[in-house]
Amino acid sequence: MESSSIAFITSEEVDHFRESGFVKLQVAISDEWILRLRDALERIRLSPGSSDAVITAEDGNSYFVNAGNLCFRNESVFAELMGSPMLLSIAEAICGPDFFPIQEFAVIKNRGDQSPVLWHQDVNNGQPGRTIMVGIYLDAADENNGALRVIPGSHKSKESICILEKQPSVVVDMKPGGILVHDLMIAHSSGVLESNPQRRVLYFEFMSSVQAIEENIYTREFVELRTRLIPVAIKFFGNNHAEEEQFQWQHPERARFGISSDLESELKAIYEHNMHVRPANYCFDFHSARA
Repeated sequence: MESSSIAFITSEEVDHFRESGFVKLQVAISDEWILRLRDALERIRLSPGSSDAVITAEDGNSYFVNAGNLCFRNESVFAELMGSPMLLSIAEAICGPDFFPIQEFAVIKNRGDQSPVLWHQDVNNGQPGRTIMVGIYLDAADENNGALRVIPGSHKSKESICILEKQPSVVVDMKPGGILVHDLMIAHSSGVLESNPQRRVLYFEFMSSVQAIEENIYTREFVELRTRLIPVAIKFFGNNHAEEEQFQWQHPERARFGISSDLESELKAIYEHNMHVRPANYCFDFHSARA
């Protein structure tokens, strides 16, 4: 039985994404998923690693603000989520069957850390539409509590981020469990928390492998290494959700990505390589800074 993207993202939502550069999906993860993901992220917070970030704010307190390489943290729930029909169907519907996962990480905003995310583009490549960031919200977000601000249509613009950040924006409020998808080229930002204690979001970044290679965004070696994560994650999901429908991977070269039954060894082989992700595109307006 083949998986159907339409169950998780509608054609109208895909059209909205392509036109505006973002879409807030009707589908959401369950309360059970939210609790499991929160618990796993809390365990990572208590024992942060080299791929995580802890900052010291102006108030003198330390805040856990970022967790990386989520599928390789001895917390299987993240690999399960990566291999879920919901997440992979969203990636397939927008990026195409040759999609691959670039990275997966968590961004944690805390009341008191005073760390806004300034206007930026996740990547500045030549072609919008087949590059996405899927944000899964574990907490509510609104205008005064870390909600994403986006500039609709900016993913199609050739203007610099310094010009784009001055254009009209909209705020996207989210509830726990909500899913927000945005093009990697859309200009976006978020503010600090004024009342809520935390805003935790899991991010899964995907791209068409053909686009990544043709536009020299990532090397073929990087793309193939990260593509191996898909069948591994599908296995993680299947092992823990055998009674649920599984994602039917349609990658045109999927036969090349066979994996063993030792999933932990497969993950180690993927993550032991240094993976340099393309940096985000921020505005560095030195003229304005001097004024």
